[in-house]
Amino acid sequence: MKNKLLLCVLLLAFALLGAQALNPYQNLIHSSRCADGNLRLRWTDPTGLGLETQCWHAADGADWQQAPTGVYSDLQLQALVPYEFGQNLRYRLRTEITLMDESLVYMHAPYLNSELFPPQISKLGQIGVDAVGDSVMLYAPYLDLTESWFGATQSKLFSALANVPNSFPTLNSVFSYNAYITTLTNPDTVIDTLAYAMIYSFYIADVIQPGLYKLRMGDAGIPSFTRIGNIQSMVLGGKLFMSCNLSDLTGDPDFGAWPNSINGLAAASLTMNLSIDPNTYAVSYGIGDYSTPGLLFFEDHSYQANANTLPQCTNYWFDLMSHTFSFDYFDAEGDFPIQMELVLPDAQILEPLPLGYNFSQPVSYSVQLPGIPDFATLRWSDNAIDITEYMHWFVSNQDQNLPSADLSCLLPNPFRSGEPGLISLAGLSKGALSVSVYNLRGQKLGTLFEGNSFQGSLEIPWNGSLNGTALGSGVYFLRVTQGGRAVNRRFVITK
Repeated sequence: MKNKLLLCVLLLAFALLGAQALNPYQNLIHSSRCADGNLRLRWTDPTGLGLETQCWHAADGADWQQAPTGVYSDLQLQALVPYEFGQNLRYRLRTEITLMDESLVYMHAPYLNSELFPPQISKLGQIGVDAVGDSVMLYAPYLDLTESWFGATQSKLFSALANVPNSFPTLNSVFSYNAYITTLTNPDTVIDTLAYAMIYSFYIADVIQPGLYKLRMGDAGIPSFTRIGNIQSMVLGGKLFMSCNLSDLTGDPDFGAWPNSINGLAAASLTMNLSIDPNTYAVSYGIGDYSTPGLLFFEDHSYQANANTLPQCTNYWFDLMSHTFSFDYFDAEGDFPIQMELVLPDAQILEPLPLGYNFSQPVSYSVQLPGIPDFATLRWSDNAIDITEYMHWFVSNQDQNLPSADLSCLLPNPFRSGEPGLISLAGLSKGALSVSVYNLRGQKLGTLFEGNSFQGSLEIPWNGSLNGTALGSGVYFLRVTQGGRAVNRRFVITK
């Protein structure tokens, strides 16, 4: 017999993790296609638990297939995913853990190419497998779940269930009925025992009918149902399929904001028997079985490239005080560099590190040098096949890449958001000039000036906004680049 206390887990699923539920798939990045025909997917597991994670992939709408995964570094995992240029590849991760002798699953919700109902089971992602013969309050083969699946599009959610007899009758007798339920919970706003649920059942007037519900569990263990929308439902091939509109779920005033803080939902399926007393017509409820709870992250990861575009490194600069060499890396396909190294004249190899992991935009790299060499060679590649080199000279008086002491930047610090301020540049030469704002992760937020400079100084009025939106309070960097020269200024924005 399953522990009856786990009924709370059914309705709240991963609510025990709260709004700050930990995402074990942070900094998920991809390379280009390498010589072995695979993309490298890498991600950080901040739990440090060494969780065994599966990687699933599907090209051009085919069935999901599993790719080999393994440990790449201390907290970084890697999967090798086969890829042919031109394919539209989707990929997702799944991790099963054991907590208090119960299985819990983290996974990316599989995205479907079509909203055709019912979907093919091979296009969904399995949440979990459940033992045969277990129960919570009562046992019946129809109520004994064996497997559960999930899938999504941008506007719909899909659930699928399997049970022991591979059939899902809703009517046992005039006074006995079955209900099959997939609960959905927002970890940010879960309160008491409130969950949302897709319910497949018999139509029982004034009690329940198929639909999307708010589901609350009362003090005496008696649930209450408030219908908020319709569902699609069908039993096909021995499996029960259900689907609802995402907007019906997120549009309920008690649901909370969507996307939420983790862009995820907790999901668990359960079965229930409803019995009606023929004398009093009172309804009693008995829980049959529940499936493996899952925390689903709604991130549609995809990759499509017709060919590999070589990544570029730009905006080289060197800080004479800290001996820090920095530059920006950009790849048109968002590929991360498999190889990134700085080779010194004595053959010592240093590894520049990224200040962020969003490779869909330029990412700043930096590395601290042991001294000031005459030169160094930067090498990078997004596939370990096509390697680009750049030689940077540090000490020549004629080197155009050596930061000039004449290039200067003054700005208010702190900078008050919404109030007019003035950024003053001096020591400019004729040529292309760029003035941009970055956050502390090294991500470029926007450009204040991009063009040619024709005089030695320039004043740029700014009110702390980018693209009409005021930046929030915090620490930022202003970066001024011209030719091989660059100046960084750290500043604070306050309200």
